Amino acid sequence: MYLFHSEKNKRIALPPKQSFSKSFIFLDAEKNSYFILERNSKEYIQCGGSQKRCTIEIRTPTKNHTHARFTIGYRAEDISETHIPMSNGVVCVHANEVLTIEDAIILFSAFFQSLPIPSEYILREQEAWPNPNELYFDDIELGLSPATSHPKFIEIATEPCFYDGSNEFSPFGNDDGNDTLRALENWYRDEGSHNTLDFLEKLLADWDLGVPEDIFSRSHEEIEHWLSQKKIHERHLFAVCRAAIACAFGQLKIAGVIHEDTAKHCRSALKLLLWRNSRCHAEWAHVETEKSIILFLQKTIDLYIQTL
Repeated sequence: MYLFHSEKNKRIALPPKQSFSKSFIFLDAEKNSYFILERNSKEYIQCGGSQKRCTIEIRTPTKNHTHARFTIGYRAEDISETHIPMSNGVVCVHANEVLTIEDAIILFSAFFQSLPIPSEYILREQEAWPNPNELYFDDIELGLSPATSHPKFIEIATEPCFYDGSNEFSPFGNDDGNDTLRALENWYRDEGSHNTLDFLEKLLADWDLGVPEDIFSRSHEEIEHWLSQKKIHERHLFAVCRAAIACAFGQLKIAGVIHEDTAKHCRSALKLLLWRNSRCHAEWAHVETEKSIILFLQKTIDLYIQTL
């Protein structure tokens, strides 16, 4: 079964005959900046950017019976670096990998029909997902520690806050973040899947906080209106944001990678928290502390997104 979803719309199963031409007219770098078509838990094709300037990646089986992720481009000599703007940052690609929605329609249709990539395109392999045997889980007695963290996480997460279990503004120092990390460890033990956005959706469904699924794409005015309806909404919104942040950095800590959609989701959560911080009363003693950590986490996740 094929599942199709975008930044604004959750997964839907596709009928045997599907036309993508009508879907991609809604590709928008600011409001709806990606579409993903999944064949199963290991194979997918995704498009991100705008209608006239987008990047397309595919994850597909290789000759040695493993799976690899590739960026698709034209057969051209220009491989200078350029960027594709998206709603939560930019993606670095080669100049010959800047495609359009016309290419997206062709490539998604081929993937959907299990056809090979047309000969006018070439594939550039991306960094492979890590070996499942190279996962890092915390020791309960030791707690958060570089000794039980993936080397990639240690390289990127340079600030002490990443290992501070008592700093409520750090990814894992609050109850929501810590619970998310521990649940994610169990997810990897049981599922072994890197699609952590699925994990996050199931986790939040279990929490049943009543936060709208599209909260990150709503305007500030719409969010304010929702918050004003019940006092508990503020607490629940923070929980969802902290879970998204802990999910992204937790995956990096455990596996050394962050699923692209999870990284973007984290960026949206940080952006929302920064907006809420700007509206805090100046008398609150922790305004600047929270702001500085949010900005640092934004910088860290942006640097990671640029490597995807």
